[in-house]
Amino acid sequence: MPLAETYRNEGLNMLYQKFSNPPGPGEEEGKGGNSVEYGVIEMLDRMKTKRFKAARHLKAFFDEKGTYHRKDGRIVPLMDDVISATRYATLSIRHARTPHRNVTRKNRSLGARNFAKRYG
Repeated sequence: MPLAETYRNEGLNMLYQKFSNPPGPGEEEGKGGNSVEYGVIEMLDRMKTKRFKAARHLKAFFDEKGTYHRKDGRIVPLMDDVISATRYATLSIRHARTPHRNVTRKNRSLGARNFAKRYG
């Protein structure tokens, strides 16, 4: 039994296609390739625009970020597991869906008016 099928049988939400970068204009989903450069640029852009934040206690992330570098213009893929996983997660945001939930409140908030009605 393939690993993906095992995960699905256990109730894990998974994409039905292998990961790929976002497709270009006119391309279908899944045809975006797997360029590391694209993902790194996307993460950097999100960091600069404050749409990507990492908590200070994530030592492994910051250790890898500090050693991430290029040689002869290419990213050196050395001990970059956390950054790579983060890159996949960042580029997978486009597949995320938030379930709609109807929330009903049992008690109204206790603002000044409601407080006076209840306790006044």
